[in-house]
Amino acid sequence: MAPRPRLARAPVVFDAEAWAEDLQPASGREVAVDSRARLEREGQPVSELRACDAEGRDGTRLAGCLKVYLPPPAGPWGFVFLLGRSTDGGPARLEFLAFGLRHPPEGTRRPSVYAIAHRRLHGRVPRPPAS
Repeated sequence: MAPRPRLARAPVVFDAEAWAEDLQPASGREVAVDSRARLEREGQPVSELRACDAEGRDGTRLAGCLKVYLPPPAGPWGFVFLLGRSTDGGPARLEFLAFGLRHPPEGTRRPSVYAIAHRRLHGRVPRPPAS
């Protein structure tokens, strides 16, 4: 019997400050904590990664960022990552940028995971393009 192919997985590192901030709202905490534990133990399956839009309809700019839907394959929550490299020149890794709802309900004040990631990358809240 031929050996089963090993699925490619990327190591993930989490920023403690960003993680604590994103877990402040109570909703989604369980999916976030469970997903983080799984990713730290097993890594992120590369097949589940998707490229973020370089420029989103909501004014976000996330070129070069990657996202996953939680719970997989298409849950309402998500993580956004940056592709990084360990300081010792080791293999590429995913660096946690944000956790949150992918598309919060209309009229809520909660930002999307994409808006959170944009703010962390660019130091400001995204502004939707003028119509």
